[in-house]
Amino acid sequence: NGDAEDKMWFSFKVKAPALADGDMADSKGYTFDFAYFSAEFPEFVDTEFNDIFVVWQASEMYTGNVTFINEQPLTVTALWPIDYQGECDFNDPNCVGGDEHLTGTGYINDGGATGWYKATSGVKPGETFTLAFAVFDMGDSVYDTTAIIDNWMWDCEGCVPNEVDSCGI
Repeated sequence: NGDAEDKMWFSFKVKAPALADGDMADSKGYTFDFAYFSAEFPEFVDTEFNDIFVVWQASEMYTGNVTFINEQPLTVTALWPIDYQGECDFNDPNCVGGDEHLTGTGYINDGGATGWYKATSGVKPGETFTLAFAVFDMGDSVYDTTAIIDNWMWDCEGCVPNEVDSCGI
């Protein structure tokens, strides 16, 4: 009913390094690595149970989501197609996965995952901006979805994503 469930988020304000502020370099962006896992996959691809991971940037340069895969926001549907060990149609009730990215995660063979990706976005040197990281269930609170974030750092090149194109995840 349009209500996110099992919400988990955090946000922070951060100031991009700038030579004008006495920093060692101008930062025109940032990068971070992420992985996305969901037990909703593959049974709930293209349904209202489309759990999501969003990283929302609010800055002078760009306001919006910075995490995309295959030019889609990071949802259960974006996981299709992933590399299964064998062929599997997401409408097949006997399809239980086999995604190699799940090995050792506790998901066993229930669900799907992205593996590691790198997100990139742009900011103006010296600007203070907000980043919010959120993962939540859509339509139910039965199956779990997880996101892992690692290796956040400043980027001297940067780029400007939009709601249909990422900065090259």
